[in-house]
Amino acid sequence: MSLEDDQMLEEREGETDESTECRSEPQRFRSEEDKHQPTDTPSTLKKKELQGAIYHGLPEVSRTEHIVNSIPWYIKPLVPALFNLLNSVMRWASLVFVAASAAEKLISGMELVLSVLAARCVRGRRVAWVRWAGVAIVTIGTCSVGLIHTLYVSNGNDADMETEKVNSSRDQVIGIVLIFGQSVMSVIQDLSEELFMQEGGVPPALLMGMEGLYGLIFGLVFYIPIAPFLGEQPSDVANDLKNGKMIGLSLGWTVLVTITGIFNIASTGVTSSMTRNAWKNVRTCVIWAAALIIFYAVGNPELGEEWMIPESFYILISFIVMLAGIYMYGKG
Repeated sequence: MSLEDDQMLEEREGETDESTECRSEPQRFRSEEDKHQPTDTPSTLKKKELQGAIYHGLPEVSRTEHIVNSIPWYIKPLVPALFNLLNSVMRWASLVFVAASAAEKLISGMELVLSVLAARCVRGRRVAWVRWAGVAIVTIGTCSVGLIHTLYVSNGNDADMETEKVNSSRDQVIGIVLIFGQSVMSVIQDLSEELFMQEGGVPPALLMGMEGLYGLIFGLVFYIPIAPFLGEQPSDVANDLKNGKMIGLSLGWTVLVTITGIFNIASTGVTSSMTRNAWKNVRTCVIWAAALIIFYAVGNPELGEEWMIPESFYILISFIVMLAGIYMYGKG
């Protein structure tokens, strides 16, 4: 082989090495870029799971975002505060015409059904048939508990039946209308909170605080002129608040309502008002269980609720049906 051939061979080998290096360079850069790509940490996965729970079943294009963003931030809490006031007025007024035990169960059932319908119609949320079935089962269980309480427990004592005033059919109709109106106001309140937190970006604590402030203003504006017609005087209320026991009860009630409000509005922010109303029915079961414990722990027949046969077994079965519906809703 001549000297020229050796030189040509060396030039070809050099070109081959350069081309190999050029081809491997992008691959090296890609491998380094892959090292810097973000990975799904536990916190990231939890955030994605939370977002999936919030936006589960919602359309890609929001129906209400432009309306929510057009409302000033200081006006947004005014909407749920107003409906909360109407909700409370109708709720307490309904107790004049309907037994409290029956009213509580009817309210729970109506709020659940109406909240699902509102989520479907207003936000366009797709609701799986499993959740619809769960809602139906929860409603059946809740209404059954209320019916049993009304037929057996509330009227089980003959002496109570003689002394208790039996509501006329007209009173029953008025009570049910008020309960339905209260449920509508409550659903609008919950849905507006959900929209303002999820689409308007309002922090839950700020929304709850300003909602309470607006509610206090509304309450004072309406209460002061109406109180004389109810047989009360604002000055008498002010004198009652000078009592140490009354102050303690007022502060305790305020703290309790604040804690409850924080949990309620936080649960709406991370899920939906529909899911909140489904799980809220567990409260009725917890109250019933607590009433049984208090009755046998304290020994005072005026406190708590006695286990009655067979009525309490019917209530227990109804609660089991209700909890099965909640489980089915959660699986959907």
